[in-house]
Amino acid sequence: MTITRFATEKTHVGRAVDVSINVGLVALLAAVCLLILAPFVAVIAWGIIIAVASYPTVQRLQSALQGRGGWAAAIWTVLLLAILIVPVVLLATSTVEGARSLAEHTKEGAFVVPPPPPNIESWPLIGAPLNRIWNIASTSALI
Repeated sequence: MTITRFATEKTHVGRAVDVSINVGLVALLAAVCLLILAPFVAVIAWGIIIAVASYPTVQRLQSALQGRGGWAAAIWTVLLLAILIVPVVLLATSTVEGARSLAEHTKEGAFVVPPPPPNIESWPLIGAPLNRIWNIASTSALI
């Protein structure tokens, strides 16, 4: 009787060790997956927010298209991408034009920093240092 009891206890201990190792490996896998996903958490959260907020509009669009869910999703995706891409393109174009103009003025020697407005000194915390730095920049010549 003691031999079979010892064998049963040994089997239970072996199972407990196997289960502990499996649980530990699953926990390690979950931790590594979370570490990999950590940089994308904000983007995923925004995606969820946009999806939940725009769901009623997609449903109305789908009913307007007589139940064609695929077309509604495609149209809504294109519309949202346009809302996102158009301002980015305009900003990039404006930035490139500004940088090009700055480079031309710098090459020609016509780049001039105007003096600071008189009310900058009244700004709290950064007013006096900003005024001093801006005055130095406006009075110094670029070489």
